[in-house]
Amino acid sequence: NEAKYDEAIKYMEESRQLDPANTNNLYNLARAYFYHALTTNNAESAKKSEATLAKLMELKPTNTRALTFHGSILTFISGGKDIPKFMQGASEMKTAIDKDPQNINNRIVMPFTARNFPPQALAAMGNYDGLKDLEFVRDAFNGQTYYYAPHADVVMKAFVGEAYKARGDEAKAKANFEAALAVAKPAKPG
Repeated sequence: NEAKYDEAIKYMEESRQLDPANTNNLYNLARAYFYHALTTNNAESAKKSEATLAKLMELKPTNTRALTFHGSILTFISGGKDIPKFMQGASEMKTAIDKDPQNINNRIVMPFTARNFPPQALAAMGNYDGLKDLEFVRDAFNGQTYYYAPHADVVMKAFVGEAYKARGDEAKAKANFEAALAVAKPAKPG
């Protein structure tokens, strides 16, 4: 809820001041900055996200979710001009997947980040193709419902459908779109 963003950030920053080593709070704060940076193209939020994720990785170096978000925000900060920063970000996202291939977070951040890359950047990353990762996430959400994301199953099927459509594979695109439309609506309103 964009209207509550500033208030939420205020409370998370206060929590960080009270307990600067609380890795759960740092992760949520970094993600809030991350999404704000990406949705509003806010460079200051991007810097705050990067710094918060760097601190989190310092406190908990095994946290691959932090590594993948850190990699994603580095590619954003690079603006396509700082090639070493971009490559570091791409490498971090790949490393996060390699270290924890069953982690849905890692498998979704990289393909969504890569959707915004030009073909030259994908070539520099070894011609990364996010379809395999998107299918992994789609399959993990298949038939599942979550109170915090009742739409996850339908959305992932639609994203995979879009990926197939972009490749020109109309049959697989149609199958995924039809599967998305067949997902039952949540039982509870809202």
